[in-house]
Amino acid sequence: MVPAGLPVDVFDTLPESRGVYVFYGEEDRALYVGRSANVRSRVMAHFSEGATRQDASIADEVRRIDWLETAGELSACLHEARLRRALAPLYNRKTADAGEHCTWHWRREVPGTPPALIAVEDVDRVGAENVYGFFRSRASARQALRGLCRTHALCQALMGLTPQAPGRACDGYATQQCRGACAGAESVMAHAMRAVRALAGLRMKRWPYAGPIGIRERAQHHDRAELHLIDRWRYLGTAKSEADLHELAESAHSAELDPDTYRMLVRFLGSPGASCDILPLSRIKTTVEEPT
Repeated sequence: MVPAGLPVDVFDTLPESRGVYVFYGEEDRALYVGRSANVRSRVMAHFSEGATRQDASIADEVRRIDWLETAGELSACLHEARLRRALAPLYNRKTADAGEHCTWHWRREVPGTPPALIAVEDVDRVGAENVYGFFRSRASARQALRGLCRTHALCQALMGLTPQAPGRACDGYATQQCRGACAGAESVMAHAMRAVRALAGLRMKRWPYAGPIGIRERAQHHDRAELHLIDRWRYLGTAKSEADLHELAESAHSAELDPDTYRMLVRFLGSPGASCDILPLSRIKTTVEEPT
């Protein structure tokens, strides 16, 4: 069913290919950003029988639909993340806590110092090798660390989660949830070595390239291709010309780290697929065609 605020033939104009779409409301306020392997089918599903309460609200408010065809899934993910950050759409996952994105900073070579919560913007200052996990709030970061402490019998006092009175063991030691580094029953160094193992799964991945790279993604069934410039897990942008490429490369030093993009790129670079070529900046030839 076509929402009342849209042209009756709006679905006929949508592509049946992979891409990103945006719903706009009054005064061109972004309502929702999504992606799909079939934009037309996915958009129609938002307004079909049995749609969610959120989709019903969008149907009442939508006045315009915009879309962007993409070369593949990576391109769709990158453009979707870019548009969500730029447009702050009303009905996507709430972004009010985006400014609270934080990570644990811990230097393993200083075992007596507990982890400290820092903002994601400070990762470059402290060094990516010293940060563990990305969280949407300080509360969720502390909850994750407490879970690791319980699983690995780490001292929550030494990990900075609970206060420790001088000369007294933490509460967890009495219940055997801590091996006693706080009471001298375990050395601080032994505790730190166990903390290293416990935190290993959260540690930020090292950027595996010497500098920026280009990822050229080719569409499977037509000639569309997109060239994305990436540096230190940051998406710098999509180049459509050699001039774009140089401009994006110049912006690498000021690009912000986005936790969602980081996680997506870690998964992608672990198994990039045959439709993508990964090239260092020095070897990139910008033969990417302008989108049609």
